[in-house]
Amino acid sequence: MKSLENKIFMICPVRGITEEESLLLQDYIQGLESIGTKVHYPPRDTNQDDPIGLKICSQNRAAIKNAFGVNLYYNSASTGTVFDIGMAVMANKPLFVINLNSLKNPSPTDLERFLTEYAINTIKKGDSEIYRNFLSRAHLRKSGMTKLVEYEWKDNDREFLFDFGMTFMAEKPIRLLNREYVETQRTPGKSFQNVLLALDDIGRKAKYF
Repeated sequence: MKSLENKIFMICPVRGITEEESLLLQDYIQGLESIGTKVHYPPRDTNQDDPIGLKICSQNRAAIKNAFGVNLYYNSASTGTVFDIGMAVMANKPLFVINLNSLKNPSPTDLERFLTEYAINTIKKGDSEIYRNFLSRAHLRKSGMTKLVEYEWKDNDREFLFDFGMTFMAEKPIRLLNREYVETQRTPGKSFQNVLLALDDIGRKAKYF
């Protein structure tokens, strides 16, 4: 088994990353690497040449599994970030939020409320109903009794993507309930719609459902 010592996975925007965010993260990563910490930075270390997106998700899943912990640069507009957070939570990795101020919104989402209790560098304790609800969904997917997860695609809904990330990390077969609708949303490049359709295809071929 590979050693997890000094390995960090960086969750951050990829496609929608701004120049300012990119420069900030490059400086941050350089600081970590200068003291011997190994960092998996998806814009640099994950092969983004993938017309579907499944290979990208699989590479990131393997990197999170092999990481000691996860550092998060939170951007509420990044859908890929939410998916990766779900994978990190399912893998039970310590999560450090680099930009805590991004979670201090006047009207935070349930995901942002969860992160303020889950992250290791916040002072809130994980005891709210929202916190327990998010983790109960993770425990359900870890359960050996859960053999198959059924999904209805909800147009990049944040909680759906969080749950999808957890399911993908748990490597549970996925059945897409509204496949015909998602077929109409196929994209010419990588997208979560394409990934879901590919996973549904895999399940059908393996006769999981």
